[in-house]
Amino acid sequence: TNGTSWSKQTTAAFTSASFANFVHFWNANNGVCMGDPVGGYFEIYTTSNGGTTWTRVAQANIPDPAGGEEYGYTNNFAFAGNSIWFGTSSGRLYRSTDFGATWSAFQAPLSDFGSATLSGAYSFSDNNKGLLSLSDGTLFSTTDGGETWNLVSYNGTLFVGDIAYVPGTSMAVATSVSAAAINGTGSAYTLNDGETWVTTDTGVQYNTVRFFNNTTGFSGGFNSSATVGGIYKYTGNALATAQFGASKLTVSPNPSSGIYELAGAPVQSVLVTDMLGKQVFKADFGMAERNTVDLTSANNGVYLMTITGEDGAQKTVKLIKQ
Repeated sequence: TNGTSWSKQTTAAFTSASFANFVHFWNANNGVCMGDPVGGYFEIYTTSNGGTTWTRVAQANIPDPAGGEEYGYTNNFAFAGNSIWFGTSSGRLYRSTDFGATWSAFQAPLSDFGSATLSGAYSFSDNNKGLLSLSDGTLFSTTDGGETWNLVSYNGTLFVGDIAYVPGTSMAVATSVSAAAINGTGSAYTLNDGETWVTTDTGVQYNTVRFFNNTTGFSGGFNSSATVGGIYKYTGNALATAQFGASKLTVSPNPSSGIYELAGAPVQSVLVTDMLGKQVFKADFGMAERNTVDLTSANNGVYLMTITGEDGAQKTVKLIKQ
């Protein structure tokens, strides 16, 4: 009903010692909710029927809390494709790649995601590619889902507070809510995975930021009255124009039995995912102007092809394989 009516679900029975730090659904059926450790392991539940029933993830499928005292934070999570991550008080990222059924944990380059001294915000473009922004202005990137991180030497101003990828692209937006932050308040965007940041505005308090695509994004703000201020909606064109636009890039034939030819414009890389965000093809083409994508081994159906060209410019094409 698009939120017009609600039914209370009581089968995710959090104990009195825990509560849900976040709830996330990938689709109408598959969801996960996560709470702090109870009984020696994180209290995590999954559902496959839209929340009607929830099942706690077994201890054997979740790494033990570090030092027996590790915990998570409210709204400290990210998701992309069929993967989800959450940060902890020990500076670790817990990751699931199967809708929350099993988990692994990796140390990020900080000691506590919620520390008042040095905290971090992170976002993932897909199951593997992510950015981690620290409150001291340091930026890291990963290409293996957070298992390892590499320092990014970037140009421009990085606002520290929150960060969000435009899903499936090389574009991301960073925001800051605190005037005491290293670069004050404001927002900036990158078209090339954090290597260059372009300031959008300054002196504006933006809280949590999320993007649905390159034309639709939201950020939390503050109300000065019942009718002034509140949530911000992205209405710019900086990300919308960061595509191939009117270029002569073609993808053919489409529909196809699995072989797609890309021609007419230089292509840096291609990522193909199914409609749930699962990667089925990825390749780097090094700015060649004629390329072939082979999906003959994939099941028949509909897929999304994200094509990256010069300066992070991107185009998304819906593929039909039959």
